[in-house]
Amino acid sequence: MLYATFCSLIIATLVSSVSSAIVDITYSAAGFASKPTNLARISYDAASLQSELFSWTPPDPTDKKFATSRLISIQVPDEGSTLTTLSAFNETQQQCLTLHLDASGHVYSAALFARDLQSVSPPVKSQRSSKSPTNLKPSTQITLLPPSPGPSATLNHRKPVKVDESGREIPGPEQEKEKTFLQKYWWVFLIVTVLALSGGGDK
Repeated sequence: MLYATFCSLIIATLVSSVSSAIVDITYSAAGFASKPTNLARISYDAASLQSELFSWTPPDPTDKKFATSRLISIQVPDEGSTLTTLSAFNETQQQCLTLHLDASGHVYSAALFARDLQSVSPPVKSQRSSKSPTNLKPSTQITLLPPSPGPSATLNHRKPVKVDESGREIPGPEQEKEKTFLQKYWWVFLIVTVLALSGGGDK
């Protein structure tokens, strides 16, 4: 019994380690040649779309590299990058970080925006730099965005067309044959004839 329980724990641990992954998100000032700085370290599970924020180090607005540009590049190492502004890291707002996943569950891009706080959430520790004291900040929201199928064409499925020896289509039982002019408007001729006969009798 103990052996079976021990094996189950080992299998569960292995499955958990395979399905979960860790990604580092970095940032740098747009147009400023500098080494990317670590923004966040996140553990995520692509299958359950669950995530856990291990560290969060937002940029320091007083840094000299932001003197000429307020644009910030949010990067996934060796992958894509997106742009945001320094104001998105305002401490009075909540930062929302979206991780875009590919079909294999790998993070290939990250995007960040800020929104007004609707309620006070449990804080997480945030550190401006290694020299500054640790302060408290509203929790950052992490969203995992899996790939979604694109639009597909809707085809009009029709049964194979039957043709005669001359290559003309043979209308099926569900196809209505085109009526002649006389077949469509016979009632008009009938009315005209009745009026003509009744008018001739009055004379």
